This record gives sequence, structure tokens and C-alpha cells, in this order.
Amino acid sequence: MEFCVGDRVRAISKSLIAKVGESNIGTVAAVEGDIGVAWDEAFGGHTLHGYCEDGYGWWCLRRHIALAEEDYDFTPATDEELSFLYS
Repeated sequence: MEFCVGDRVRAISKSLIAKVGESNIGTVAAVEGDIGVAWDEAFGGHTLHGYCEDGYGWWCLRRHIALAEEDYDFTPATDEELSFLYS
């Protein structure tokens, strides 16, 4: 899978989950062979050579991460909101 800077990712390998945490979500900060991920929660990582704050970064193999499915609140628009948008 190809990853791009800005993609939201999660750990899927046991070894990476053990390092960064199962619920920790990150953002791809660099693609340099390995994928540099700036994780949302500090876990004792590093700075990814200056791509993120110290303690949050980790270089990951592509096979150890996957795109994260973000939870969105899709509240249907009201008739009034739709009328405003389409008038």
C-alpha cells in the first residue's frame, strides 16, 4: 500500500502495537523508504529527524501500518440547512 504525508494510520502488527499502543493513531509525516509516523500520543519515540515533536515519532514498515478509519459524526442536515445550501 502506498502512503502519503498526511494520511492517518494505525498500527496493525503485534510488534508495533506493543511499541506505540493499540489505540494510538498517527499521521504520516515522512515517506523515505520507511514511513515516518507522528503518533498522537507520546510513547517514548523520537523526532523523525525533525518531522515531529520528540517522543511521538517512529519509522514504520509499510506492512506494520494501515489507514485508520476515523469516526465521524454524520448528523443529517436539517431542511433549513439544505435550503440555505441549495438556494
